[in-house]
Amino acid sequence: MAKLAVVPGTPAASPTPPSGSQILTQIGSSNPYLKLANITVTSGATSITNSNIADARTQVMTKMLAEQVWIDLTDAATIDIDLLIGKQFRVEQMAGNRTFTLSNYLKCVGKSFLLDIGQDGAGTRIPVWFSFPQTFATSAVNTTNETIDVTYEIKTGTKIIFSSTGTVPAGLTGGTTYYAIKISATQIKVATTLANAQAGTAIDLTSQGTGTHTVAAQIRWSGGGDPPDISTGKYRRDQFGFTIQSEMLITGTVINSDA
Repeated sequence: MAKLAVVPGTPAASPTPPSGSQILTQIGSSNPYLKLANITVTSGATSITNSNIADARTQVMTKMLAEQVWIDLTDAATIDIDLLIGKQFRVEQMAGNRTFTLSNYLKCVGKSFLLDIGQDGAGTRIPVWFSFPQTFATSAVNTTNETIDVTYEIKTGTKIIFSSTGTVPAGLTGGTTYYAIKISATQIKVATTLANAQAGTAIDLTSQGTGTHTVAAQIRWSGGGDPPDISTGKYRRDQFGFTIQSEMLITGTVINSDA
């Protein structure tokens, strides 16, 4: 389900459009968004004409596609995308199931990029998408308040997956998808469903676990659902667009598909 929202910018002789933080404040910090247009409203205006509307979505995607500066990624079991070297990446043919990772994403908050991936002759390859992992010690787990201290802010409703070099805190299962409840910029609770996260209903953590723990924030796909299926069949291709919304939030959408 999609909703439309109007977010005011900053009025001035030369007005500025709303920033990403202003947009998230209006629509909810856990919600992904796509800016459709910037609309300039002159003082005392009683109507809006086409000349007042700049299609931001078209400008962003068309510019990226028109530049055609594609960086070819080497096919391997793990394929890393370094966001400092470009914004359009492709894998001509995946010769197996591939795990994608990101480098330097913390330096690229607000950046959008494209990923074009193709099947080989087998046509059955599956990607494992990148996530945003951060580690925390057992001492970061408070079994009284059910909170976990984190380094980077994780917004309410973000899908998260836990793992550990030892055992994850009791109440959690490694590899299972949960949902974050943001308590503060450096603290979360954990919910079993998105509805529970939005309601603030947290899991009871009964132990701190052992070893070093990791919580990995997952991509928030358009529509808020699970990762999309990619096209299968010989030499089929798919193209995805991603935006680094914050240190622990990336939104993704399907741009083109051979399905």
